[in-house]
Amino acid sequence: MKSLWLYKTLLIIVSLFVAILLLIRCVYADVEKPIPPQFTDKSLFLTPILNATKTISTTNISGITVPHHLLAADLIADTFLLASRGSYSQVIILSPDHFNLGDTDISIASRNFITVFGELETDLDVVDKLQQLPFVSTSDFFYREHGIQTELPFIKYYFPEVKIIPISFKQSTDKEKLDEFIYLLKANINKETLIVQSTDFSHYLPSKVADIKDQETIAVIKSGDLDRLFSLNQPDNLDSIAAQYVQMKLQKDLFGALPQITNRKNSQDYTKEELSVTTSYITQIYIQSFPVTNVVLSWDTMLCHFRVLVDFLWIKPINFIQSTRIL
Repeated sequence: MKSLWLYKTLLIIVSLFVAILLLIRCVYADVEKPIPPQFTDKSLFLTPILNATKTISTTNISGITVPHHLLAADLIADTFLLASRGSYSQVIILSPDHFNLGDTDISIASRNFITVFGELETDLDVVDKLQQLPFVSTSDFFYREHGIQTELPFIKYYFPEVKIIPISFKQSTDKEKLDEFIYLLKANINKETLIVQSTDFSHYLPSKVADIKDQETIAVIKSGDLDRLFSLNQPDNLDSIAAQYVQMKLQKDLFGALPQITNRKNSQDYTKEELSVTTSYITQIYIQSFPVTNVVLSWDTMLCHFRVLVDFLWIKPINFIQSTRIL
């Protein structure tokens, strides 16, 4: 009788253990499963890609700023095309946390993403290092964050082999945290990185008022004064001061690059109906400084040989791209 009781008890324990293992396996499998696409219609991306009108840049572009409204997919495709000549190993995506879903001020993704053009791999080595900061954490809301999801198919189409680092910022993220985050990020990326800033600009205003706000924003961006960014208003001027700041700071420190405005549109431009509430779009590119060798010859009479002095001059390219709209 006692052995039967022991047998039943052991059977129950083993069954519970197996059930727990199966549950853990299911949970782990779900965590590792790639994040599904928010947009499943390939034509939403392929049509603007095939109709893109910009010329491929002949210089190295280290960053771009694009909308995340597919209404302005033409601007997104045009800007990605400009950067398509580049050879990148990773792409950083900077987005607002639109729905305030992150557990911390800064959220990052820790899973791969499925797009209409295939799967994109997340750079987990960098993600693991970034989440060491107390105000950074991995989150699972990226399946519905259009600031990230809108850009992914373009990235997969133009740069199919890159690893990505998707990042979102809450509006409450202050400059001190951003600077600490940038410091750690700079230590874990290289010059084969493209930084994609996913940002829409003036929100909820009539187009004429939005135009005024855009001029304010453009003046601050062109000034290169990072502190002035924090004088702008969210959402009157743009939807993520944090994303604009991180982009400009990284570009300045890593690439010696300044922003160049390539286009500006408003949602009013896409309809004949008069809109009382609009969103504006300002696209930007950042061009890396490049080294030019200047050779100077001098005669050393004591050692009787030529000495070649090579100076590397960092020349910042001129703004070679004109906007397609009067700014």
